[in-house]
Amino acid sequence: MLKSAKSTLNIAKIILVVVFFSILSCNHKGQLKYEKGIVVEKQYFPDTKNVVMGTGVSSNGGVIITTHCVGDDEKYIVIFKCEHGVIFSINRSELYGSLNKNDSVEIKYYEVLDSENKLVDFDFVSAARY
Repeated sequence: MLKSAKSTLNIAKIILVVVFFSILSCNHKGQLKYEKGIVVEKQYFPDTKNVVMGTGVSSNGGVIITTHCVGDDEKYIVIFKCEHGVIFSINRSELYGSLNKNDSVEIKYYEVLDSENKLVDFDFVSAARY
């Protein structure tokens, strides 16, 4: 019984260490940033989802019928170029409807930082004409 309790305690310690290091390695957002940019292009891709069926023969001679979902949801892509020359795209229908090609925009975003405050990604917030 005592050996079982020690084993359980050791497992609990390992779990605590893993949770502790997981918390330390989490990414976090920096301050809200603003940057000027331009709408380079807009692209709409309609919904192309379909269910297709296939048939085949199994190794024992039986007939196999399969279904597969193919295609993708509709997309409303807006392509931006920021003042530092970075080009990126966002898939949001509200931006697609409110912005036009060559519009000057103010882009709001967060820098995503790791536990050592090194930049790992950007989190887009919005873009509005100015």
